[in-house]
Amino acid sequence: MALNLSAISNGTLIGRWLRAPLRLISPTTVILIAQDPLRGKKWIVGSGTHGCWLGSFEHRKQQQFVRAIKPGDVVYDIEANVGFYSLLAGILVGERGHVYSLEPLQDNVRNLRKHMEMNRVTNSTMMLVLANSVDGEALFDPSSDRYIAHFSTSGRVRVRTAALDTLISRGKIRPPDFMNIDLEVAEYDCLPDCAHTIRTLLPVIFFRDSRSGHSLCVPEPADRMGI
Repeated sequence: MALNLSAISNGTLIGRWLRAPLRLISPTTVILIAQDPLRGKKWIVGSGTHGCWLGSFEHRKQQQFVRAIKPGDVVYDIEANVGFYSLLAGILVGERGHVYSLEPLQDNVRNLRKHMEMNRVTNSTMMLVLANSVDGEALFDPSSDRYIAHFSTSGRVRVRTAALDTLISRGKIRPPDFMNIDLEVAEYDCLPDCAHTIRTLLPVIFFRDSRSGHSLCVPEPADRMGI
């Protein structure tokens, strides 16, 4: 069983003590992820939180992915960031499946592509786009922390937006079995315009509400699989 190192708060003395040596690692270092389910896969240390290469990032959600996603599935990773879940999904779906990684920031897409290439995951499509309710453009705030970047009317970066139902209806992406959505304002906006996809295909949706920090899965994978 994997040790959930991310559960040890950096606000505690032991948390700060455990994290102190991490500052000595160059952000460009490529390291092997320490724990299952991505144990042994290559990761760029400075691309995101240290919990990614430690293998403890969103520990419970990783386990939900492993339980739910099967070979041949199609997964949407919406606001994919640097590709932690895209990488995990790409391994789980195998050659017959596919992962669509939608991410609006060029630097994140660059790291996402490196993570896929380093680990020889070829069953994915990376799209430099923000999933939204309309096709067009929007302002985005990249923030100093890639994991809290978000849609904002006062954002500093203009990004391209796309409606998921439109992409599917035009045959640009395959219909999903799973959708991984990190819930910032922009992600709430994307849901109404993929209502047809959700109603007709009933994909499992993995939510992480960044405002509460809670992870949800609707429906639970066991319910979808009739367990």
